[in-house]
Amino acid sequence: MSKAETRECIIKAAQAIFSEKGYESATTREIAVRANVNEITLFRHFGSKAGILQECINRFASAASLTNELDKELIGDLQHDLECLARTYLTTAMKRIEHLRLCIMEAPHNPELARIFSQIPIRLSSHLTEYLLGQYEKRAILNSNFELISQVFYGLLFQFVLSKCGFIYGFLDQPEDEVVKTIVAIFITYLEQGMDTKQKIRDKQ
Repeated sequence: MSKAETRECIIKAAQAIFSEKGYESATTREIAVRANVNEITLFRHFGSKAGILQECINRFASAASLTNELDKELIGDLQHDLECLARTYLTTAMKRIEHLRLCIMEAPHNPELARIFSQIPIRLSSHLTEYLLGQYEKRAILNSNFELISQVFYGLLFQFVLSKCGFIYGFLDQPEDEVVKTIVAIFITYLEQGMDTKQKIRDKQ
């Protein structure tokens, strides 16, 4: 394997073991065995177990830039955009499922990890709040507590992710597509309540 491939194997092995046993209980020996390398190789790449954890944190932090990519996919149609936001969030979260398990287990013991972990829902909900304000200014929806709505929107999606992580059993045990469509339908109904259909059509023209 190349150095980059070896490094990637170590990271993936560490993420799996950290999420299974927790950071404190994991050992560099176990990580090395899982990655099919010796401990000396592990130390050459990361220096210590703490060095591996820091790399995991850095990788998870990159997910916080998700909002920079979202705007490219939004077209101004409420249903399309909410579904796009929901699907993008779930796709990204499921790709980082080991990171999520690690964060949930270790954040209470690692202030830096907790800070990074908490920034992601804050940024996502703030991004959605700004979007909804824009929709209100275009008279597409009525005025409401958009900050709370945004937090609840991502909160429901996070509950689905938690069920896939194995932290919640038997909750939201439904196909992802159905979950997304149901959540979006509920929020559209709430956001558009009281809007006159003809007025909405005129506003979109």
